[in-house]
Amino acid sequence: MRTKREPQARAAWGNRMFMRLPIAPDPSYSRNSVAETLGLASRAPRIREKATLSITKQENYDESTKKLCFDGRRFRGVGNGVGVFSVGPAIAQAVRAALVSNVDDPGRIPYQILGSCFFSGTTDCHSNLPPVPARMRLVITQVSGYVQENLPGGTFIAPVLSGGKGRIQIPVAFQGSASGLNYFSFNQVDTMFVDAGQSPRVEFFLGAIPSQNSGVEFTLTGYMLDCMTGPCAAIAP
Repeated sequence: MRTKREPQARAAWGNRMFMRLPIAPDPSYSRNSVAETLGLASRAPRIREKATLSITKQENYDESTKKLCFDGRRFRGVGNGVGVFSVGPAIAQAVRAALVSNVDDPGRIPYQILGSCFFSGTTDCHSNLPPVPARMRLVITQVSGYVQENLPGGTFIAPVLSGGKGRIQIPVAFQGSASGLNYFSFNQVDTMFVDAGQSPRVEFFLGAIPSQNSGVEFTLTGYMLDCMTGPCAAIAP
C-alpha cells in the first residue's frame, strides 16, 4: 500500500532538489568547455574539412550531371537529324570518313572493259587486254560473255582468264542455236589480282576447228586500286 508522505517530508525533498540546481550561470561554462569535455575540440577541424569536401563533391557531381544531360540531348539530336554540327569535331570527322569510304573513293576506281576474239582456222582464240598502269593494281571480280561456234553438240569448250599469278577456269552453259551457230554463255564471279605492268588475258579453247564466223565476246568487271593513296600489300606467295 502506498502511503502519503508528510507535508514536511515533501517540503524537505523539494528543497533538496532545488538546492542541486545552479542558482546563477557558472562563468566558466562555455561551448568550448563542453566540446573539450566530450572530446570534440580536437575533432572539430577534421569535421569542418570533411563537411567542406562533401559539399565540394556534391557541387562537382551536380555540374557533371548537368553536363552529361546536356551532352546527351545534343547526341540525341544527331539521330533526329538535328545538331549534326554541334556534337564536336570527333563525330564530324567520323561522319566524313563514313561518307568517303565507298566504291567511288579516290583509292578505288571502277573498271570495266569489253573484248572479243575470233577463231581464224585454229582451235583457240585469245585477247590480251591493256596492261595495268604504274602504281595501280587491277582487281577482277567478274567475267561474263558468250561463245558462238558451229561444232557438233558435246564439243569441248574451255574459257580461261589469266593474269598476274592466277588462272580462272570458266564454265559455260548451252543457250541454243540460231542461223547455223551454237551459243554458249558464261558468267563467273571470282577474284583475280593483276599488278602494275601486267596484262589480263582471256583465252578460249575448242575441241575442233570451227567456222570462220565463230568467235567470242566478253566483259571484265572489277576495280583499280591506287597504290599511291594507300600501299598495296604484296600478293602472297
